[in-house]
Amino acid sequence: MTYFAFTSLSTVGFGDYYPKNSFERLVCTLIIFLGNIVFGLIISNFNEMMDEINNFMYDHDDAEKLNSFFNLLQRFNKGKMINHDLRIKIEKHFDFKWNNDRNASVSDAEAMIWMSQIPEVTKQEIYR
Repeated sequence: MTYFAFTSLSTVGFGDYYPKNSFERLVCTLIIFLGNIVFGLIISNFNEMMDEINNFMYDHDDAEKLNSFFNLLQRFNKGKMINHDLRIKIEKHFDFKWNNDRNASVSDAEAMIWMSQIPEVTKQEIYR
């Protein structure tokens, strides 16, 4: 019975064992039907787990990339960090964007508006 179930569910069906009367055909049909349902549920759960893992890694990846960017800025600024308030504002901006719009962190038009609103400041003001 187990051999028949596995060969039927895997769609190989060698034909060396097969149902010979109506009752056996009914039982085999139920086994195959229930097996397909169970297999579908297992695959569905597996896909949900993979989606959750991918979403977790995606969030984690973006935050790591932003942190790497800040570290890169620090390295090119002779070890000085950028202004803490500015860093917090940038992190809040990207957190909001990542949580509300997964397709783009900043659109081109939005970036131009955002950049035009930043007052001209000296390097000493940014890197305190």
